Amino acid sequence: MLTLGSEMPWFCCVSEDDWGADADTVKAIRNDFEGEWGDRRQEMVFIGEKLDVEGITKQLDACLLSRTEMKKWTNVMKDEKLNDEEKEEVLQEMWDDGYWAEWPRAQDEEHNHDHHGHDHHGHKH
Repeated sequence: MLTLGSEMPWFCCVSEDDWGADADTVKAIRNDFEGEWGDRRQEMVFIGEKLDVEGITKQLDACLLSRTEMKKWTNVMKDEKLNDEEKEEVLQEMWDDGYWAEWPRAQDEEHNHDHHGHDHHGHKH
């Protein structure tokens, strides 16, 4: 079984006012931020017996962008002339990602202020 999905946009892409969080929660969320890309990263959990951790790691490492590809991605993401949809289009032209479902955009999210399964007080994900 394989399930991939996103429950919400990255916090760094949403105005802090829209987080609907108290000061302690905002601090916990900000503690997840790293470098210029904030909380933009993927976290994966594998559950099973006798998992081939080395094999899984090798396969996932093969999926990473090369330094050249990362520079291309960074240039697109930093292009202030492009809005989010235009950036997505440019990136889709660079890399075929047609298999995966679209990720929700911040403006598409309903303003329900739950934490989508994330408890930042205890720093759980």
